[in-house]
Amino acid sequence: MNKLSFSLYGYDKSPASMLQMLADEAISQNYEVHVVPGQTEGSIEHVCRAARSDVLAIGLSALNQQEIVFAQQVLQQNSEVKIVVVEDTIGGRFRGAQYNFSAQIHAVLAAVPNITSDDAARYEYQHVVEEAGPPPHWKPIFENMIIGMQKREYGDRKFVLGDENLEFTTDDVVIYVPGTKEDQAERMNQIIIAIRNAGRAIMPKLGKNPDNCHIMFRAHPGKVARSADEEASHAQALKQRSSIQNVHILNPRKGNNDELDGQADITIYAGGGPTSSIAAAQLDRKNTGYVYDPKLRDILGFDVWPMAQNASSVFVPEVNEAHLQTVLMQLIQADKGKTNIDTAQFDTAPKYVDLLEKIARG
Repeated sequence: MNKLSFSLYGYDKSPASMLQMLADEAISQNYEVHVVPGQTEGSIEHVCRAARSDVLAIGLSALNQQEIVFAQQVLQQNSEVKIVVVEDTIGGRFRGAQYNFSAQIHAVLAAVPNITSDDAARYEYQHVVEEAGPPPHWKPIFENMIIGMQKREYGDRKFVLGDENLEFTTDDVVIYVPGTKEDQAERMNQIIIAIRNAGRAIMPKLGKNPDNCHIMFRAHPGKVARSADEEASHAQALKQRSSIQNVHILNPRKGNNDELDGQADITIYAGGGPTSSIAAAQLDRKNTGYVYDPKLRDILGFDVWPMAQNASSVFVPEVNEAHLQTVLMQLIQADKGKTNIDTAQFDTAPKYVDLLEKIARG
């Protein structure tokens, strides 16, 4: 039997880390493996190498189409290469539809078995694999969030602010607001202030000092300005954000986002549904919420909220301080989740590699 060759490419951090885990597993099984480095567009050398593969496995990054461009270049050199989309998160397969690429996808490995025959017909997939299971890179996400949850439970909470650590006691209420890659800084400031004001307003009802309500904001480490004007605007908004009372700007290059998420008394996802929100839902963390912000949605140009509505958390219909007070009070009193989940269920890399072989030989 001929030795199979796999190429793998994910641009964003999440799909890149997932595909690297699949590459490591494939190498251990003695397949020929070529990995295009993440956060790069893929050189002509990488295109030529991938064009000699049996399968090109790609992620679909949230706001970029580098993987699609790369796959199209590969197909121009060799139309026999089978393009396989590997979801790094629920619904990730739909990111390619907007670029009219679905018909060129040979197969999809779904993060959860939620692809229907109607989906296949609508997006013109040649073949769909439903039984892939949770992506293997979810395992460290769950493990780190559980570590954070345990730290919160035992009162050992630390957040990195610049070059120093902030430590909090049970008298403090910590609200974590993680940023997104498309953090529209001025609008995000307005959202943060609304959350801060609502948080301070509920503190007396909890018998606590309003000054003990702390908003922890951590920018997405993959956030990159696309122009000099955007960089200047973002810098100005960040300067304003750092001056807001009881709002702490965490170092995006230090600490683990999922662990920080788990340490918080409340987490508010204000820019969509990151992968960590899936872990929060699976761990029954009822202290998480989403802000549906039409203004931010219009700025971003896409709608991520249906996924958020499916999670086991509170859905805030709009940025309204009065309503946020009600929601925050509900979240602070909610179940903080379970930490006894068996993360072995995420040891799925061997299954994914088996499916790639099945597709290659099919």
